[in-house]
Amino acid sequence: MLRSTALLRYLLVVFLFFPVASALAQAEDPFPSIRDAEGLFERGVEAFERGDHDEATRLFERTYASFPQHQKTTAAMALHAKAAFRAGAYDEAAARAEALREAYPQSRYTEAMERMVELIAEHEAAVRNQPEPVRLGIALRLDGEQSVLAQALFNGIRLAVEEANGAIDLDQLAAALDGGLDDLAFLTPLEEERRPVQMIFEDGGDGPSDVEHAVERLVAQDVDVIIGPLFSEDAIAAARVAERNGVVLIAPLATQDAVSEGRSYVFQANPSVTTRGRVMARLADRSLGLRGIGVLAQERSELSMRMAESFRAEAERRGLHVPFFHTVDTPSALIDWVDEAQLDSLVAASSADTPIDGVYMPFSGSGVGQNIRHALGSLQRGGVDVRVLGNAEWHGTVAPPDGGPFNTVYSNDFLVEDGRNEVRTFQARYEALSGERPDRLAFVGYDVAQFVLQAFHEGGSAPLHDRLRSKAAYEGLGMRIAFEGQGVNQALFFHRVRFGQVERLR
Repeated sequence: MLRSTALLRYLLVVFLFFPVASALAQAEDPFPSIRDAEGLFERGVEAFERGDHDEATRLFERTYASFPQHQKTTAAMALHAKAAFRAGAYDEAAARAEALREAYPQSRYTEAMERMVELIAEHEAAVRNQPEPVRLGIALRLDGEQSVLAQALFNGIRLAVEEANGAIDLDQLAAALDGGLDDLAFLTPLEEERRPVQMIFEDGGDGPSDVEHAVERLVAQDVDVIIGPLFSEDAIAAARVAERNGVVLIAPLATQDAVSEGRSYVFQANPSVTTRGRVMARLADRSLGLRGIGVLAQERSELSMRMAESFRAEAERRGLHVPFFHTVDTPSALIDWVDEAQLDSLVAASSADTPIDGVYMPFSGSGVGQNIRHALGSLQRGGVDVRVLGNAEWHGTVAPPDGGPFNTVYSNDFLVEDGRNEVRTFQARYEALSGERPDRLAFVGYDVAQFVLQAFHEGGSAPLHDRLRSKAAYEGLGMRIAFEGQGVNQALFFHRVRFGQVERLR
């Protein structure tokens, strides 16, 4: 049994079974030509070609019903069926096709009419047996400040849904068919039956209270899962409603742990700030084999301090040695401290019992590139041999030569590799949809939706929130997503900067 979505795709282009031009060419027809009938027929063709299929059906019906049999009778009946079909009036299309077959069994259009009737019957059977759709709720704020970001994220989600539902470009399909019915490979039944996806959108208004109401409206519509809202304050409000009602919610951008902390049904696709520090500590232990790691952070940067503190906590939990945890007030104070050779002195002064083989520097905010270069320069001038660890703000900020001899490694939460075929395809589809190049939010919307829909399509008896926690890592167009039993995404990219080269480690 064909899926109804695949069948509908075919039905939407089945008009190619005979071009309109062939209906106009009936020179060998022995029946008379009637001028008024010819005029109605021509007007029907014009209406059809401009997309006015209701008008076309009316004109074609008058063409064959108002006159004795003439040269355009069978063509008008066939095109009546075709126009009704294009208008979505499948019952009428089938009735017109059957009438033509019965009245003119030797018509050149009989075989095409038989195929149309069969396909409509298959479509109706498929609709009756179609599985319940995945009801994908989307809660985003459309106020002035967030509207552009929300639209980009929504467009990415929409493209993922269209892909899941098997939508195709009808013009491309028509070109592939080359005006005939020979190439029906796209009608091959899929190996597995997939649930169609229905998007249900609710506007989150202009504040957390409105976001709560939007999620309540989605819950009332029996959605299976909710994507959104964008940022932490709104996501915390939405999470309360989703958790209370046992509906899975995935916040695409929120970075505060409070969004999902202590909740079973709420997830954060964007690794939280503290998660980034913890994951880097795990990498330092498991993959890099570092044993003593100092920490240097910016005191007035909340992001820098949270990453530094979570790194230290995870490192110490793993039995690693953190010989120093130094903070500075401002970027200028950091530069002064580095220039005074404090950093390399601390590293050089480590004893044999407590060696320092790494330094974690989660720098953030304004002047981050200059701060990184000063810190690396200080280490290099002091002849210090350590592995330097950084965070996502190092990506695209520090040129490869600045990595010096340190095998610098930094984490990154978002990476689009333009050379990938999947990325180029997405970019083309997004531009066709919006007229613009996809930005980060577009890729995030696509990846988060793909991750969720994969979980539905993979099936299983476990509830969705349990499946999401245990689902294998998703390698998307711009994100890696793996919850590893938790409510916050634990997957990051890692890069190494060494001797003029930036390499992706994983």
